[in-house]
Amino acid sequence: MPTGRLAKWQILLKEFDIVYVTRTTIKAQALADHLAENPVDEEYQPLSTYFPDEEVNTIEVVPEDTHAWKMFFDGAVNANGVGIGAILISPTGQHYPATARLRFFCTNNTAEYEACIMGMNMAIDQDVEDLLIMGDADLIIRQAQGEWETRDVKLIPYRQHVEDLGKRFKSIEFRYIPRCHNELADALTTLASMLPYLGNAHIDPLEIQIRERHGYCNAIKARPNVYPWYHDIKRFLKIQEYPEHATGDQKRVIRRHASGFFLSCEALFKRTPNLNLLRCVDAEEARRIMQEVHAGVCGPHMNGYVLAKKILQAGYYWITMEKDFFNFVRKCHQCQWVEAITLKTATKKAVVDFVHSNLICRFGIPATFITDNAANLNSRLMEEVLFKATLQEAGATQKEMKGASAKTALQQKETSVYNLRASKFRSKSTAKSAKTQEKFEESR
Repeated sequence: MPTGRLAKWQILLKEFDIVYVTRTTIKAQALADHLAENPVDEEYQPLSTYFPDEEVNTIEVVPEDTHAWKMFFDGAVNANGVGIGAILISPTGQHYPATARLRFFCTNNTAEYEACIMGMNMAIDQDVEDLLIMGDADLIIRQAQGEWETRDVKLIPYRQHVEDLGKRFKSIEFRYIPRCHNELADALTTLASMLPYLGNAHIDPLEIQIRERHGYCNAIKARPNVYPWYHDIKRFLKIQEYPEHATGDQKRVIRRHASGFFLSCEALFKRTPNLNLLRCVDAEEARRIMQEVHAGVCGPHMNGYVLAKKILQAGYYWITMEKDFFNFVRKCHQCQWVEAITLKTATKKAVVDFVHSNLICRFGIPATFITDNAANLNSRLMEEVLFKATLQEAGATQKEMKGASAKTALQQKETSVYNLRASKFRSKSTAKSAKTQEKFEESR
């Protein structure tokens, strides 16, 4: 914290929004260069450090005119566009905000003038007589007050138009305020410059709600469904009854679905083609099962297909499980696509680990791997990892093909044995028939 003379300088510089920062160690060469560039001559005058109001211990607050309207304005120019904003405040405290997006080239100063002119036009439309204009653009305020001369050719028409509009008020005053006191106009300006505007697209007015309670107090808890999805099927299997207002087609659908289920006491099971039984669960239990299998203690955050396979192997079933699996994975924050991670050094090993952990292990082997020909991506280590992964997939496919080939060969072998036995049986039958025919002829 500066003290003494430095504290006086800090107080004097606050008027110009200049913040004093303590200087670190300065090299001797920097001091020599400064003295060489700024030699002390006869016209040199030392800086006066006298604080004019040191003896003043009280400050008199001048009350403002309560009948005057106030107007805050601001302008913003950035890469997304140019926006201006103005807020007109009545003596009773009513706020009239306005914002606009400029679709022509503007500098920061011209944008500030545009915002000021827009606010003055709003005041004229409201038949305001006494107006106090406040903004954080020191140049525009000083020029409007007449303290500074307007030399820029682009700003001269603006300055003249502001002066003409000021003549339409009974009294008008321009006052400079720091940026921290102009936050509302600055927010409107930033919103106008950042909000994308697509030609004739309609944008609803911004509505600000006032809530006097916490968000959890206004939350409405959804009423759980009294009966699960399998209630009608279970009822039909248990007591052979249909819903009260069921039509003929609905009864036929219930009978058809009930043939694929099995009721054991109070538990309902789904029959599968391989004669397995899957226990039917309701929506709440299904959500807990997906959460535990997908992101539980041993949950590897698998994709939707693997999640479906794991839950079916665990022996659970519900009617909307196929849709629920993929929706659950899409909402999982940790399962989203990893675009970037922070690395101290992007070495070849780190890049390969990222591809293996976040791409291959999570989404499988990619059909195409496109890079920007960087050295850490087109490395031999990366080729080995992709080659091993492809080789493992090919090996698994070959095993499946070998298994299918072996099964086909076994079937062909059984068919050939059956054909051989059938041919031998036919030969024996033919020989026996010939021998019987020969004995019959001798007896005659």
